[in-house]
Amino acid sequence: MGSLSRVVSDSTLSCFDGKVILVAGAACPIGLATTKLLLKHCAKLSICDSDQKGLDEIQSWFYDTLPCPDRDYHMMKTVVDVSKADEVGAWVRNTVLTYGRIDGAANVAGRIGRVGLWPTAPLSDLRDETWDLVIAKNLTATMYCLRAELADIQPGGSIVCVSALLDQKGTGMEAAYSVCKYGLVGLIRSAVAEASKKSIRINSVAPGLARVENVVNSKSMPVEGTPQPEEIAKLVMFLLSENASCVTGTSFGVDGEPFR
Repeated sequence: MGSLSRVVSDSTLSCFDGKVILVAGAACPIGLATTKLLLKHCAKLSICDSDQKGLDEIQSWFYDTLPCPDRDYHMMKTVVDVSKADEVGAWVRNTVLTYGRIDGAANVAGRIGRVGLWPTAPLSDLRDETWDLVIAKNLTATMYCLRAELADIQPGGSIVCVSALLDQKGTGMEAAYSVCKYGLVGLIRSAVAEASKKSIRINSVAPGLARVENVVNSKSMPVEGTPQPEEIAKLVMFLLSENASCVTGTSFGVDGEPFR
């Protein structure tokens, strides 16, 4: 079986020239890989993240690496807390004001507790504030992004949400996070039913939990057969592209488990 990088051809990547794409969570590893790939293939990007330093590093990479006559026009960056509706709404509106349109979006923002962003605990010990935080940073944040994007995206556009294989499996010690991922499936299915009237496609990519942890923690080495962020980014790119014009309402598991 070939890798994702071989499945997605150059013809997929060439169709982004001049397209306006949003990337939420651009500074996280999968978001970063997606951002770089889109910039390499001439998309006009509006990226956001809560990490100012990460956004600045992306801009520096863009200026140092890619030739472009008007670099500022090809990428705008905004510090956004995607769990705050007003910040998400302002980001999307400013994108439309700058570029005049939105053709696609990749929603990669989200957080996982097992890397220390909140305490993990069995359900019997789950604190109210932990539950509220996890739901806000994952499920509610994705709803805010989808809601704002669907209000302005062009007919025929595409949205990809990055989830996790917890939407299929679940896991102990992560009840709130598991609920977010199961909830994301329902959110996307509902949005698909509404967006289809405008020929807008919505899909999700679900990396395995172990790989998500490895991606977030740069000191962890991925096991053999587990996709790299760049490979997951190419699947996101395929789903955003016109080559996936008949694909919608689908969750793609990306785990590499059969190789292990």
